[in-house]
Order: sequence, then structure tokens, then C-alpha cells
Amino acid sequence: MKSKIIISTVAIIFVVGVIIFFFQRLQAEMEIQIAEQVVNSQELLAKTGGGQISQIFKMAREELLSAAYSFPLQNLLTSIEKKDDEKIKLWKSALTNLFTSTLESHKFLSQLRFIGSNGQEIVRVEREKGGSINPIKNLQDKSEEFYFSEALSIDAGKFYVSPITFNREFGKIETPQREMIRLATPVKHNRKKKGIVILNIRMSKVYDIVNNLSGHAWIFDNSGKLLNCSLALPQSYHDKAIEMIFQQKKDRFHLPLDYYHKGGERSLVGYSPVRIDDKQWYIGSEMPFDEISDIMVKSNKIRVFLFVIILISFIGVLIYFYKLYVDRQRAELKAKMAEDLFKLYKQLEKKSNELETANRSLEEIDKRKTDFLNMVAHDLRTPLTSIRSYSDLLLRYGGRSDKNREEYADIIKKESVRLSKLIDDFLDISKIEEGIVDYNYQKLDIKEVLDHFVKLFQGEGKAHNIKINCETQENLPYVLGDKERLGQVFSNLLSNAIKFTPPEGSVNIKASCVEINKNSSEEQYIKVSVSDTGVGIPKESLSTIFEKFVQVNRKDIKATRGSG
Repeated sequence: MKSKIIISTVAIIFVVGVIIFFFQRLQAEMEIQIAEQVVNSQELLAKTGGGQISQIFKMAREELLSAAYSFPLQNLLTSIEKKDDEKIKLWKSALTNLFTSTLESHKFLSQLRFIGSNGQEIVRVEREKGGSINPIKNLQDKSEEFYFSEALSIDAGKFYVSPITFNREFGKIETPQREMIRLATPVKHNRKKKGIVILNIRMSKVYDIVNNLSGHAWIFDNSGKLLNCSLALPQSYHDKAIEMIFQQKKDRFHLPLDYYHKGGERSLVGYSPVRIDDKQWYIGSEMPFDEISDIMVKSNKIRVFLFVIILISFIGVLIYFYKLYVDRQRAELKAKMAEDLFKLYKQLEKKSNELETANRSLEEIDKRKTDFLNMVAHDLRTPLTSIRSYSDLLLRYGGRSDKNREEYADIIKKESVRLSKLIDDFLDISKIEEGIVDYNYQKLDIKEVLDHFVKLFQGEGKAHNIKINCETQENLPYVLGDKERLGQVFSNLLSNAIKFTPPEGSVNIKASCVEINKNSSEEQYIKVSVSDTGVGIPKESLSTIFEKFVQVNRKDIKATRGSG
């Protein structure tokens, strides 16, 4: 009992140790899962910001095309061609109202202008620094500006996206400085370019989207230049992350979980590319390690608390079952003698069953012996019958013709050889019982085999006044089979047919080629049938005729000896 207590204690300690080990592994896995969830959330934030920025430029392109092909602008160009000052003034006013309405609808726009083909501003509406929207009367010549020539050179319906620059007025950068990106498209009238429509997008609105994404978000272009950071951190702080982003696969939108900044602070970074016509920007969002650590600590506290409860419950269950085990051991000691007596009784019962099984085995062996003797008698009787019949014919008619004598003697010889082979088969009965039977396959002519056995049984048929007819189809194909085994089947069928056919009767043999549909294809087979004009087999006995050594007993005929 003491040794069992020691073993149980060691087992409990081992189990608790295993549980603690797997709990630590679970902790590590949960930390990885939390890190994956964090990086996925950063990736989602970056994609959200990218979608908002893409939407800004999509709306800007739509407004630009709408203005370029608007009714007021096309009519203004017609009036300019006709030099109708009154209508020029009218349509300028209408176009100014259209531009004003567009700026009022979209706060991310700063300016909307129509510049003629000579570079001179014709209509200009601007959002002032205080937020008011006003048409500008002091128009400027923009023919020397890079964005004018670039926009005028592209096809109508296409867009030119300028680099990000500070807004310039009359050749000077305005103060305070405002970063702008310009979107322009050519204006066509009567199949000729008449200028461009250009709008200024305030980059401050783009940066506001980035700044509101997360605690630390940033945007950079495809050259790696940092455009904005929500924490106003310098380019050098982001260089490593930007370099790694360019190295990632196209279908991956976050940096590896073990990414570290040069300063040693761990962060999880998700990013999203943003396509702006021929330019591409990237938005990154990251969460520093201290915030991730806080999430993990809270999660770990909950798991530790649950683990302690589970561990205490598990130990309590172990103690309970251990007590049950001790009580059961005591009960087993009290029932030991009764169990031994029961085992002795079972042993005696087992011996009795073994004796009964041995008796059944002896009975089965005796039955098999009887079956074997019946089978020997049945199979040996067929060649002996042929030998006896042709011996009688040889004695009775052999003197009339040398040809008959040689034919009868040849059949007697062949049947003697077959009888010898059958005896060899019976001597090898152990192989038959085990299902090990050798077949000698060869190419056979069924007509030749049937003719042999018809000739073989003609003597017996004449002796019983029974006519044997054989009808075979012309040009039957050859088959692959064992001639001796096949001959044994035909011999048994003909022997039984003659045996159960009354005098003046007939035995009919037919062989023909048939096609059978097998596995969705037609295959050729040779069908051989043996029929007679004998007593037949009752319908109620048809289900048992293929069982071993079965005989059909009928009251209307004399009993016939045989093994079935």
C-alpha cells in the first residue's frame, strides 16, 4: 500500500508538471495570436486610410471631367471664338458659380481654375485661408509653370498628377506655406485643345486622414520619401520600416512579427499601397511594444486566474478518485477468495467447452471422410463406366472392323489415363481442402473438346438407347482454359444426363458465341448448354443443387446411387 501511495504521488506531480509545461506553451501561442491580431488591425487601419485617400482623388477626377465638359465652359469657349464680349462675361460668371459650388461641396479642394491655351488664367475660384470661397479677379500667367505644359501635352480625358509642392502665387511661395498636389486635364472644343482645367488638393486634408488612423501612422511615396507622420517623427526613424516594406511580397501587407526599430523598440507594422494614377503612395500604421505588452499582460492575468482554478479543480478530482481507488482496493481484498473460486469455476467450464469443441471437430472430420469417399466414388465411376461400356463394345463388335477395334481401344486407353489422373488428384486432397489447385491453361477449341466427349459417351448412350446430339456454332473463337478441368465438367454433365434420361430419350449439347455487356463494353463468351429429356429437377430443389454432395430425392423415379 505504501508503494502505491508513493507511485500515485509521483504520478500526480508528473501530471501537474505536464499541465504547467503545456500552459506555458499555450501562453506563448496566445502571445503570437495577439500579435497577429494587432498586426492585422494595423493592416486594416492602413487599408481604411488608403481607401479614404483613393476616394478623394476619385471624386477630384470626377469633378475635373465634369468641369472640363460642362455646359458653361463649352459655351464660354464658343463665345471667345466669336469674340462676343457680352456672352463671354455671362458664361464666365456661370463657370465661376460652377467652380464655387464644386469647392463648397469638397473641403479637400483649395483652387479650381480654367487656364487658356496661352497659359493665362481665365476663371479662378479659391478657398481663402479663413475658409471662405471667392472668385479671384487678379488672374495670373501660368505658361511658365511645369504643370501647365505637362497637362496640356496629354490626351483629352487623361489626367496629370503633379508632384507635391508648396503653393506659389505670382512666382513666390505663399506664407504660411501650404502643400498642394494638382490634378489637371485638357479641355477640348471643336476637336482642338483650348486649355486645361486644374484643381489644387490640399495635402493637409490627406495628412488629416493619416493622423486620425491610429496613434502612429505615416505616409510615404514610392521613392521612400516620408510625406507625413502623425507623431512628427523624422525620416530617419522610418527608413528601416520603409526599406522592409519594399522587400515584402505583393500579397503581404504587414512586416514580420519580430520586426524591431534600430532603437530597440518593438513595433507591429501594417501598411497599404495607394495608387494615384501614375503615382503610388504607402500608408503605414504601427503599435509600439509597450501598448502590445499591456494587452498581453491583461490577457495573461485572465488566463493565469483560469489556470489556477482549473489546476485546483484537477487536483481535487485526483484526490477524490484516489480515495475511491483506495476504497476499491479494500473491497477487492475482501472479495479475493470469491474471485479465486469463480476463476476455478471458469477454468472448469473452459475445459468442458474445449472437450465439446474437440468432439465436434471429430464429428466434422468423420463427416469430411464420408464426403470424401462419396466424391471419390462419384468421380471414379465416370471413367470406369466408359471403360466398361467400350470394353463390352470391343468384345461384341470388335471383330467386325479393325477401325472399330482401334477406336474402342483408344477410348479405353484415354479413359484409363484420365482415371489415373483423377487418382493423383485425390491423393493430393490436402491441396484441394486448402483451396490450392493448379491449373494448366492452354489454347482450346471448344468444338474439338465437345466432339471428344460426345464420341466418348456414344457407347453408353447406345447401351441405354439414348441419342446424343451435338450442335456447335461455326467458327467459334478459341478460349484459354484447363482442358482436364473443363473435360471433368462436361463428363459429369453428360454422365448425369444419360443417367436420368429414360430409353428412347435424347441428350442435346449446344455451343454458341454470346456477347455480354460488362463494364460498359461488350465482351464475347462461349455458352455451352447440356439438356436432356429426363425427369428434370423440381423448382423447390433448384436453390440447393450447387451445394456439396446434395442429391435430389424424388418419389416418381427409382433411387439412383451416387454422391450428388
